Amino acid sequence: MKALALAEVRLLLRSPIVWGALVLALALGVTLGWTRLPDWERFAMNAGTASLLLGAGLLLAGHLAVSRDHRAGVVESHAVLPTPLRRRTVSLLALAPVAALAGVLLLGALLLSLLPDWPAGRLDWPNLLVVVVVPVLAVSVGVAIGRWLPATAAGPLGLIVSAALVLALPGLGNGDSYLGLWLSPVLMDRNWAPGAPQPTGWHLLYLVALVVFVGAVPLLRHWRILPALVGVLALTLAASTVGPQLSATPRAISAEMEEPYTGEAALVCQRHNEVRYCALPGYERWIVRWREAVAPVVVVLPPSVRADLPRVRQFAYSFYESQSPADVATDLIWGRQGRWAADSRAQLATSFAATIVGLPGLWTADPAIRLRGCSASGQARTVITLWLAAQALPDGAALLRAHRLGLFPSRYGQPEIDAALALLNLPRQQVAGIVAAGWDRLTAPTAGFDVLTALGLPVAANVSPGTTSASPDADGTANASPSTASASPDAEKIRCP
Repeated sequence: MKALALAEVRLLLRSPIVWGALVLALALGVTLGWTRLPDWERFAMNAGTASLLLGAGLLLAGHLAVSRDHRAGVVESHAVLPTPLRRRTVSLLALAPVAALAGVLLLGALLLSLLPDWPAGRLDWPNLLVVVVVPVLAVSVGVAIGRWLPATAAGPLGLIVSAALVLALPGLGNGDSYLGLWLSPVLMDRNWAPGAPQPTGWHLLYLVALVVFVGAVPLLRHWRILPALVGVLALTLAASTVGPQLSATPRAISAEMEEPYTGEAALVCQRHNEVRYCALPGYERWIVRWREAVAPVVVVLPPSVRADLPRVRQFAYSFYESQSPADVATDLIWGRQGRWAADSRAQLATSFAATIVGLPGLWTADPAIRLRGCSASGQARTVITLWLAAQALPDGAALLRAHRLGLFPSRYGQPEIDAALALLNLPRQQVAGIVAAGWDRLTAPTAGFDVLTALGLPVAANVSPGTTSASPDADGTANASPSTASASPDAEKIRCP
């Protein structure tokens, strides 16, 4: 029995299907986490999704290992061997530890791929161990199919059916039930609040019980009572975990429920220079990224303004409803590298600058502005906001020219971009000095481009110095950003207060 098991393990370890699936799963996991800084919850979802791809390869490999007895006319040869078929079936259960090892390798490789970054938030071990259990479940399914349906075509057909089942499970249940979510092998939805307790331990137990049940299925080919008893007990255990999972998942989320996990008392705050940064528990390592966006804006502000700056506060999913005008909001998403990191930095820099000069934010009490936006064209404070943000970014001028500095719900057009570019062409300290001297005049909602010229700041040639009315915002592309809606023509009818 031991020799048979070791032989099957060696064959599986040499299988190109297994190694190919492992490489593809690793590539998928790396791709899914390529654009965002990782947190444990998102990482578990990405790794779990990758483990499903690894499981697909192991299902096929497990089926081929079992159906080997029925291919190429070897049935007669096996019939005369001293080792009965049931011993070969039992030896195939040794494939489960190999599948678990493949899951561990995938999990370790995905963690290493994140370096030098590391997931933020709260680590949920049961949710992470799903990456190890899913491959074991998949290879067990392959062995079960192979023992009962040894035809070569049964393996791919079993994979198709299994994939369809995995895709369909999350959709089970009505709007008040999360049945499909917890029956799915991998949890594909975020927790209702960061750090809130989840029944992931029950979910892991559910998957382990399924592994035992599926492992008993091929043994029914040779024995009846013991495998049937084990299978019934395992299936009963799996079913008994569904109730605790459903009861631990709230049907409706209230602000009072979220308060212990996302409220003021839960925040971890740090003060750097004049700015206070408040992160959700476990996200403190992201503060250094926020500082890179905010500090260059602060350094050119007048001393009187720096004495009373808004704080940068991290929110979860529904921060628009709870945000205070005194806060500059960031959330659970931050670009990891390349243009994604640049977009996140630019978005926070512009949000911070817009809050300082008094432009309305997503927290504005006016529902019309919150929904459709407003026009900030022709206002001097719009130009100052764009300059503050652009001079704080390594590629600020390029982002301005590409219309990628978004101030939603405030809308602006090409004249404001041209005026901000004209300021960028001057020495930074010269502009900062003039802005400091005329701060109150420049940031008044009624101040037009004539205030810029009166203070000695240049205005682009195609902009009328006396402009005070809103200039058309064209199609609103000047405010395009990953997290804002497209421009509405109604924005031109509403003047930003």
